[in-house]
Amino acid sequence: MVPLPDNDPEMMLGVADWTELPTDERRCLRWMLRTGEVSTEQTSEALECDLVRAEEVLESLVTRQLAIRIEERVVYVGKVGRKTARFKPGGIWDSLADKLIDD
Repeated sequence: MVPLPDNDPEMMLGVADWTELPTDERRCLRWMLRTGEVSTEQTSEALECDLVRAEEVLESLVTRQLAIRIEERVVYVGKVGRKTARFKPGGIWDSLADKLIDD
């Protein structure tokens, strides 16, 4: 099971961690990324399950801090897949130019 992220922004769940989520939670999370906020009834229809199971899935996402509950709706909070800076080797174009000139 995926550990619960704490309030530290560095502890966000990465997209690769989705593979460890149970199937219904993973499907619901992917759907919520497009929808933004959902109700239990909408989740039940989207996951093709009963209302009790839909509520369990939503509550699991809230517990994992991937969503929050606002009245009767559950809202995706964007803690998945943070962007990281890509490594850019310094001077790569100069090195390539020098290599091409030397050859």
